[in-house]
Amino acid sequence: TYGGWPSGQVAFRSKNIFGPYEEKVLVEKTINNNPNTIHQGALIETPTGEWWTIMQQDVGCLGRFPNLQPVKWTDDWPIVGNKGVPYETTTKPQTGFTAKRIPLSTNDNFRSYPLGMQWEWNHNPDDAAWSVFERPGWLRLRTSTTVSRLTQARNMLTQRIFAFDNTASMGTIRLDASNLQEGDYAGICIFQDPYSMLAVRVKDGQKQLVWRQDTLRVHDSFTPTEKSETIDIEDVIYLRATISYSTSKTQFYYSLDNVT
Repeated sequence: TYGGWPSGQVAFRSKNIFGPYEEKVLVEKTINNNPNTIHQGALIETPTGEWWTIMQQDVGCLGRFPNLQPVKWTDDWPIVGNKGVPYETTTKPQTGFTAKRIPLSTNDNFRSYPLGMQWEWNHNPDDAAWSVFERPGWLRLRTSTTVSRLTQARNMLTQRIFAFDNTASMGTIRLDASNLQEGDYAGICIFQDPYSMLAVRVKDGQKQLVWRQDTLRVHDSFTPTEKSETIDIEDVIYLRATISYSTSKTQFYYSLDNVT
């Protein structure tokens, strides 16, 4: 692959693994005067003899999404999409069998183990600091190490954002904050760059609702922002985050009764 953003995809070939190699650009960095963000792919041959590549596409606030493109062979070179221009829509691969259509999982009441395929840990988890067995129907998370940034937190459980064009992608959690200790945070975040979170924090023995926006990396021109509000919650609070692809904006909500 060439570049980060904009990006390009190349192929190298040789009749000897030690070279010399020839190079061919498969997808240009700029297509029709627009920056290209489809790159980093692998070649796949289906059981019926078709060739495809799964690349990744940078989709702004939604992050990086898989992008499937057909491949044709010309003069022993792979040609991606429409002569190097990625298709926006195309006929799906002929695999030789009919696959059952399975909808993506969304809701989870944490009553099964292992965790559903919709979940992924941001880091390798500390398995001593989380459980779905200690309190059936709940995911229990413990503070295992003290960190200075959200990006360093080990047991952060994440899902991919849904790529809706005109509808906000929404996630809602039910959080029991009754056992939070001094200095603890627990909440929901949109983990992009910059990232933003809404969390319950215990400070000076009181629970606070904290909104914070920060960056994955340190940018000289970006100043982290934080707002906090002391709230009267006994145990459970509901936190919600939405993100809109059309606006690249995130909104956060909270509720004490899952109604208002």
